[in-house]
Amino acid sequence: MFTESMRTFFEENGYVVAKQLFSPREVEALREHYMKLREKGAYPGDLVGVDANSSDPLKRYPRMIHMHHWDTTSLQWLLDPRLNEILTGLLTREPYAVQTMLYFKPAGARGQALHQDQYFLRARPGTCMAAWLALDDCDESNGCMQVVPASHTWPLLCTTQADTKNSFTDVTVPLPEGQQICPILMQAGDVLFFNGTLVHGSYPNTSRDRF
Repeated sequence: MFTESMRTFFEENGYVVAKQLFSPREVEALREHYMKLREKGAYPGDLVGVDANSSDPLKRYPRMIHMHHWDTTSLQWLLDPRLNEILTGLLTREPYAVQTMLYFKPAGARGQALHQDQYFLRARPGTCMAAWLALDDCDESNGCMQVVPASHTWPLLCTTQADTKNSFTDVTVPLPEGQQICPILMQAGDVLFFNGTLVHGSYPNTSRDRF
């Protein structure tokens, strides 16, 4: 759970990983739950729709958003005391829970170009915060999260056109010269907490058969 060393790392880097915050049994149940939901068809927020016959993996498995409005399992996860404890520790005050998202990333799927969540969400005062639970082990082969450490101290950056061959979104942010992009390797059950101004994204899933 929350420790002062987590806050120190977070304040320096803009992100921190809580290892195995959710048990293997919990992760398996969530993974099966969302796979079954996705197989049943479309839901509110599926902006690109579901096309089971598409050659684009992300049209066969589009992301879900705001599932907590209609799915009890998602609402329970959003309000989980473990997430609240760590977010409260990092923020030094209790957060408002406002959004849920579920990303599917099958083999061959594109990633998402580097961006800042705060550019889109514009939370005020302060910034939005994310808690990303890995439902599968993730590394560079299957397109893990990538972050630019300490970029949470930057202002919002002007966006430019992204390469849509590698990203399912069409905007990205240019990085100042010399900035390092770091892969965040996670095991299923780990949770990545990060500041909404942190520059982050992911590359395509180049594995043969891994989500």
